[in-house]
Amino acid sequence: MCQGVQPLFVVVNLEENCSRGLALDVWPQGPWQVLRVQEGKVLEYNNAASERKVVKPQDFIVSVNDFHVVEDYQRAYEAYMQQTRLKLEIVRPKHYTIKVAKSGLAWGFIFVYQPKRSNCIRITRIEPGAIEDFSRQVGEDQQVEVGDFIESANGVRGGTAIVQELNRSEEVDLVMFRVDDRELPNFKL
Repeated sequence: MCQGVQPLFVVVNLEENCSRGLALDVWPQGPWQVLRVQEGKVLEYNNAASERKVVKPQDFIVSVNDFHVVEDYQRAYEAYMQQTRLKLEIVRPKHYTIKVAKSGLAWGFIFVYQPKRSNCIRITRIEPGAIEDFSRQVGEDQQVEVGDFIESANGVRGGTAIVQELNRSEEVDLVMFRVDDRELPNFKL
Protein backbone atom coordinates (compact mmCIF):
# COMPACT_ATOMS: atom_id res chain seq x y z
CA MET A 1 0.00 0.00 0.00
CA CYS A 2 1.03 3.59 -0.53
CA GLN A 3 0.93 5.36 2.79
CA GLY A 4 0.45 9.10 3.14
CA VAL A 5 0.02 9.86 -0.56
CA GLN A 6 -0.67 13.56 -1.02
CA PRO A 7 -1.71 15.15 -4.30
CA LEU A 8 0.48 17.83 -5.85
CA PHE A 9 -1.21 20.95 -7.16
CA VAL A 10 0.50 22.67 -10.06
CA VAL A 11 -0.67 26.04 -11.37
CA VAL A 12 0.54 27.09 -14.80
CA ASN A 13 -0.30 30.38 -16.52
CA LEU A 14 -0.31 30.20 -20.30
CA GLU A 15 0.04 32.82 -23.00
CA GLU A 16 -1.83 32.44 -26.26
CA ASN A 17 -0.43 29.70 -28.53
CA CYS A 18 2.15 28.46 -26.03
CA SER A 19 2.89 24.83 -25.33
CA ARG A 20 1.78 23.23 -22.09
CA GLY A 21 4.88 21.04 -22.30
CA LEU A 22 3.35 17.67 -21.43
CA ALA A 23 3.15 14.49 -23.47
CA LEU A 24 0.25 12.51 -21.99
CA ASP A 25 -1.17 9.01 -22.19
CA VAL A 26 -4.90 9.41 -21.63
CA TRP A 27 -6.01 6.00 -20.32
CA PRO A 28 -9.59 4.98 -21.14
CA GLN A 29 -11.67 5.50 -18.00
CA GLY A 30 -8.54 6.51 -16.10
CA PRO A 31 -6.29 9.39 -15.16
CA TRP A 32 -3.95 11.08 -17.59
CA GLN A 33 -0.40 9.76 -17.28
CA VAL A 34 2.55 12.07 -17.85
CA LEU A 35 4.86 10.44 -20.40
CA ARG A 36 7.31 13.34 -20.78
CA VAL A 37 7.81 16.91 -19.70
CA GLN A 38 9.03 18.80 -22.73
CA GLU A 39 9.56 22.39 -23.85
CA GLY A 40 6.68 24.52 -22.56
CA LYS A 41 5.08 26.02 -19.47
CA VAL A 42 5.24 22.91 -17.28
CA LEU A 43 9.00 22.68 -17.92
CA GLU A 44 9.29 26.35 -16.93
CA TYR A 45 7.31 25.54 -13.78
CA ASN A 46 9.63 22.56 -13.07
CA ASN A 47 12.75 24.71 -13.45
CA ALA A 48 11.49 26.99 -10.67
CA ALA A 49 9.93 24.33 -8.40
CA SER A 50 11.48 22.41 -5.51
CA GLU A 51 12.34 18.77 -6.32
CA ARG A 52 9.32 17.50 -4.40
CA LYS A 53 6.96 19.60 -6.55
CA VAL A 54 8.45 18.84 -9.97
CA VAL A 55 6.08 17.17 -12.46
CA LYS A 56 7.69 13.86 -13.51
CA PRO A 57 7.09 11.10 -16.03
CA GLN A 58 4.66 8.50 -14.63
CA ASP A 59 2.82 11.12 -12.54
CA PHE A 60 -0.95 11.08 -13.02
CA ILE A 61 -3.21 14.09 -13.60
CA VAL A 62 -6.53 13.47 -11.88
CA SER A 63 -8.16 16.86 -12.33
CA VAL A 64 -7.79 20.02 -14.42
CA ASN A 65 -9.23 23.23 -12.98
CA ASP A 66 -11.22 21.08 -10.54
CA PHE A 67 -12.77 18.95 -13.32
CA HIS A 68 -12.06 15.26 -12.69
CA VAL A 69 -10.45 13.73 -15.79
CA VAL A 70 -12.66 10.62 -15.62
CA GLU A 71 -15.93 11.80 -14.12
CA ASP A 72 -15.98 15.05 -16.11
CA TYR A 73 -13.66 14.19 -18.99
CA GLN A 74 -15.06 16.65 -21.56
CA ARG A 75 -14.82 19.71 -19.31
CA ALA A 76 -11.38 18.64 -18.03
CA TYR A 77 -10.14 18.24 -21.61
CA GLU A 78 -11.63 21.58 -22.70
CA ALA A 79 -10.05 23.30 -19.69
CA TYR A 80 -6.67 21.72 -20.47
CA MET A 81 -6.82 22.74 -24.13
CA GLN A 82 -8.46 26.17 -23.86
CA GLN A 83 -7.88 27.81 -20.49
CA THR A 84 -4.99 30.23 -19.92
CA ARG A 85 -4.64 29.19 -16.27
CA LEU A 86 -4.31 25.51 -15.46
CA LYS A 87 -4.59 24.02 -11.99
CA LEU A 88 -3.47 20.41 -12.30
CA GLU A 89 -4.07 17.94 -9.48
CA ILE A 90 -1.31 15.36 -9.77
CA VAL A 91 -0.60 12.17 -7.86
CA ARG A 92 2.74 10.41 -7.83
CA PRO A 93 2.80 6.62 -7.89
CA LYS A 94 4.84 4.39 -5.62
CA HIS A 95 7.36 2.19 -7.43
CA TYR A 96 8.33 -1.33 -6.39
CA THR A 97 10.42 -4.07 -8.00
CA ILE A 98 9.68 -7.79 -8.07
CA LYS A 99 11.24 -10.89 -9.63
CA VAL A 100 8.79 -13.53 -10.84
CA ALA A 101 9.38 -16.93 -12.50
CA LYS A 102 6.64 -18.61 -14.52
CA SER A 103 7.62 -22.11 -13.30
CA GLY A 104 5.54 -23.73 -16.05
CA LEU A 105 2.50 -21.53 -15.38
CA ALA A 106 0.95 -18.71 -17.36
CA TRP A 107 1.81 -15.22 -16.10
CA GLY A 108 -1.80 -15.01 -14.95
CA PHE A 109 -2.83 -11.44 -15.63
CA ILE A 110 -4.81 -9.51 -18.22
CA PHE A 111 -3.53 -6.08 -19.19
CA VAL A 112 -4.21 -3.08 -21.40
CA TYR A 113 -1.98 -0.59 -23.12
CA GLN A 114 -2.24 1.71 -26.09
CA PRO A 115 0.13 0.62 -28.87
CA LYS A 116 2.35 3.43 -30.14
CA ARG A 117 1.43 5.55 -27.09
CA SER A 118 1.77 3.79 -23.75
CA ASN A 119 5.15 3.53 -22.06
CA CYS A 120 3.86 0.85 -19.66
CA ILE A 121 1.04 -1.67 -19.32
CA ARG A 122 -1.81 -1.65 -16.79
CA ILE A 123 -3.03 -4.83 -15.11
CA THR A 124 -6.82 -5.14 -15.37
CA ARG A 125 -7.36 -8.66 -14.02
CA ILE A 126 -5.36 -11.27 -12.12
CA GLU A 127 -6.02 -14.92 -12.89
CA PRO A 128 -4.47 -18.18 -11.66
CA GLY A 129 -0.80 -18.25 -12.57
CA ALA A 130 2.68 -17.09 -11.64
CA ILE A 131 1.69 -13.56 -10.51
CA GLU A 132 -1.05 -14.85 -8.23
CA ASP A 133 1.31 -17.47 -6.74
CA PHE A 134 4.02 -14.84 -6.26
CA SER A 135 1.60 -12.46 -4.53
CA ARG A 136 0.56 -15.14 -2.03
CA GLN A 137 4.17 -15.56 -0.90
CA VAL A 138 5.22 -11.94 -0.35
CA GLY A 139 4.34 -9.03 1.90
CA GLU A 140 1.46 -6.71 1.08
CA ASP A 141 3.72 -4.00 -0.37
CA GLN A 142 5.04 -6.46 -3.01
CA GLN A 143 1.72 -8.05 -3.99
CA VAL A 144 0.57 -7.32 -7.52
CA GLU A 145 -2.91 -5.82 -7.64
CA VAL A 146 -5.44 -4.95 -10.32
CA GLY A 147 -4.66 -1.41 -11.42
CA ASP A 148 -0.88 -1.74 -11.00
CA PHE A 149 1.32 -0.73 -13.91
CA ILE A 150 4.39 -2.49 -15.30
CA GLU A 151 7.01 0.12 -16.20
CA SER A 152 9.66 -2.36 -17.37
CA ALA A 153 10.33 -6.08 -17.74
CA ASN A 154 14.00 -7.13 -17.54
CA GLY A 155 14.90 -3.51 -18.22
CA VAL A 156 12.77 -3.35 -21.37
CA ARG A 157 10.44 -0.31 -21.50
CA GLY A 158 7.46 0.67 -23.62
CA GLY A 159 4.05 -1.00 -23.82
CA THR A 160 4.63 -3.20 -26.88
CA ALA A 161 8.22 -4.03 -25.91
CA ILE A 162 7.13 -5.08 -22.39
CA VAL A 163 4.53 -7.44 -23.88
CA GLN A 164 7.16 -8.96 -26.18
CA GLU A 165 9.57 -9.42 -23.27
CA LEU A 166 6.89 -11.15 -21.19
CA ASN A 167 6.07 -13.46 -24.12
CA ARG A 168 9.68 -14.63 -24.52
CA SER A 169 10.73 -14.81 -20.85
CA GLU A 170 10.36 -17.51 -18.22
CA GLU A 171 11.57 -15.17 -15.46
CA VAL A 172 11.27 -11.39 -15.23
CA ASP A 173 12.42 -8.51 -13.11
CA LEU A 174 9.46 -6.14 -13.11
CA VAL A 175 9.49 -2.48 -12.17
CA MET A 176 5.94 -1.78 -11.09
CA PHE A 177 4.03 1.26 -9.84
CA ARG A 178 0.69 2.06 -8.28
CA VAL A 179 -1.32 4.71 -6.51
CA ASP A 180 -3.54 3.49 -3.71
CA ASP A 181 -6.95 4.86 -4.70
CA ARG A 182 -8.29 4.15 -1.20
CA GLU A 183 -6.23 7.08 0.07
CA LEU A 184 -7.01 9.40 -2.85
CA PRO A 185 -10.71 9.51 -3.62
CA ASN A 186 -10.10 11.55 -6.82
CA PHE A 187 -7.82 8.84 -8.24
CA LYS A 188 -9.77 6.20 -10.13
CA LEU A 189 -8.60 3.52 -12.52
